[in-house]
Amino acid sequence: MTDSPLLITTLPVSETPSGRPRPRVLCLTLLCHPDPARIGERSLLTPLLVREAVRLSRGDVQFARPGHETGKPLLDPYLSRNPVVISAGPELSVALAGLPANAQLDQQTISETCTLSAQDLERGVLLRLSQRILLLLHATAAEQPLAIDGMLGYSDVIERLRRQIARVAEHDTHVLIRGESGVGKERVAQALHARSRRAGRALVSVNMATLSEATAAATLFGYARGAFTGATARHHGLFERADGGTLFLDEVADTPQSVQPMLLRVLETGRVQPLGDEKERQVNVRVIAATEHDLDAGPYASSFRSALRHRLAGYEVVVPALRERLDDIPRLFVHFLRMELRELGIEHLLDSDASNPNPPLLAPLMSQLVQHPFPGNVRELANVARRLAVDALETGGFDLGAHTARIVSCAIDSLAISRDAMSVDTPGEAQEPPAIDEAALLEALERHAFSPLRTAAELGVPPSTVHFWMRRANIRRATDLLPSEIQAAHRSCNGDLHAMAKRLKVSARALKLSLRSKGIDS
Repeated sequence: MTDSPLLITTLPVSETPSGRPRPRVLCLTLLCHPDPARIGERSLLTPLLVREAVRLSRGDVQFARPGHETGKPLLDPYLSRNPVVISAGPELSVALAGLPANAQLDQQTISETCTLSAQDLERGVLLRLSQRILLLLHATAAEQPLAIDGMLGYSDVIERLRRQIARVAEHDTHVLIRGESGVGKERVAQALHARSRRAGRALVSVNMATLSEATAAATLFGYARGAFTGATARHHGLFERADGGTLFLDEVADTPQSVQPMLLRVLETGRVQPLGDEKERQVNVRVIAATEHDLDAGPYASSFRSALRHRLAGYEVVVPALRERLDDIPRLFVHFLRMELRELGIEHLLDSDASNPNPPLLAPLMSQLVQHPFPGNVRELANVARRLAVDALETGGFDLGAHTARIVSCAIDSLAISRDAMSVDTPGEAQEPPAIDEAALLEALERHAFSPLRTAAELGVPPSTVHFWMRRANIRRATDLLPSEIQAAHRSCNGDLHAMAKRLKVSARALKLSLRSKGIDS
C-alpha cells in the first residue's frame, strides 16, 4: 500500500499520534453544484491507492460531507454521461482522460487528456466540467473532523488548528494567537476558552488598539476612588472582572509602552494593583493574546518588550490564511450567503436541486472566488457574500453574468489598500500603514457614526489601521472621554445612547462598553 504512487507521506505537518507521517490521499471536493447545500461535499479517491482508475460522471463517484460515510453521486442531468477517467500515473502524478469539450483546468480550456504532477495535486487543481459543476482535485490527510463550535471548514489546515486548540485548551498556559487580519483570531480565543476548565467563568475581551496611553492602565487594572479627577467610585479593571476566567487581549501589539511593564508583572505574579490603591489583589486569569504582527521584527522588535512577548506566548497558535484553505472558500461563502439571505428574509433564493436548469450559483463565480488571494481573509469573503445578498434583495435573484464579475472584482478592488496595509511583518521588514488625508478620514468616520469597523470596511483596511489613523490625527475615541464628559452627555441626552455618541463624536458601541465599565445605564 505504501508503494502506491498516490500515497503522499512527505508532508511533516500531518502526523499520526505515534509521530509518523499521516498518509495523504487524493480527493475531489465539490466547489459548485446546482444544489448549493451540496457544496463542500467530497470524495476520497481511494481506488487510486491500488492503481484502480476512478470514473467520474453524473452517476459515478459518491460525494459526502466530511465525516459522513454515505453520500450520492453528482446526479446533474446536464452533465455528460461519458465519464472522466482519473488514473494513477508515474511519480505521484495523475492522468485525466475523457474530459468534455468545455472542461477547464484552473480557468484554462484543456484537451481531452492531461497529466497533473504531484506538485499540482498538493496545491490543488480546479476542474470545471460545466457551468454548473466545479471540483477541486487535491491531496488531503482525510482526518475525521473534530467538532469545535465556531470553527467552520474541513481543510487540512483548519483541522490541524482544531486539534491544536483541543490540545492546548485544557492547560492554563497563556496563549498567543497569530494570523493575518480577518482570519478569525477572536473565534480561536473563544474556542480555547469554551473547551477549557474555565468555560463556566467569564471571557472578557478588549481591543488593545482602542486603549489610549492615558486610560489603558485604569481599564486593565482598575482604580480606587479618588485616584484621579472623576474617579468617584472604586472601579474593577478587566483583570479583576476576568478573575477565574479568561482575558482576551486583541491587537496586543498596540499595548501602550507605559503599560507593558505593569502587564508583565501581572502575568508573572498573578497580582494587580489598581491605580491609586496601595493594596495588590490576587487574580487567577488565563490570558489569550492575538496579533497580526511579528512582535520580534520590524518596529515591534524595539517597541514591544521581549519579556512580555515570551510570557504571553506560553503556547503559540498560528491561524491559517484563507488562501491556504481553497476547499473551504465555497463552504464558507455559502454559509455566509445563507446567513445574509436569512437575515433579509430571502433565504429561499438558495433553494435548488440538481434538476434546476437555472441554479442560483454557477461555477464561474466559485472559480473566481477560489482563485483570488483574499488578503482580508474570512472577513472579506463574508463581505462578498453580503454584497451579493443585498443586490439579490433588489433583483429577486442572483444575476450571475456580468454581475458576478462586478461583485467579485469590487470586493477584490476594495482590498487593494488592505493588501498594502496588511502588517503581518516578515523578518527585517517594517510595513507602515498607508497614509490618509485627515479630512477624508473624518468624513468617513462621520458617515459611519464614528464606527472604526464600518469605516475600515469602506476604506478597505483592517480596523487596527483606522485606530492608528485616529491616534495620529488625535481623533478621540470613547476610551479617551473623561467621566465628567460622559455624565454631562448622559444628562443632556436623557441617556439616549446614539444621541450621546453623536454629541461626543464616538462609536455608539464603544461608548456603550465605556458606560458599562463605569456602571452607567444607557
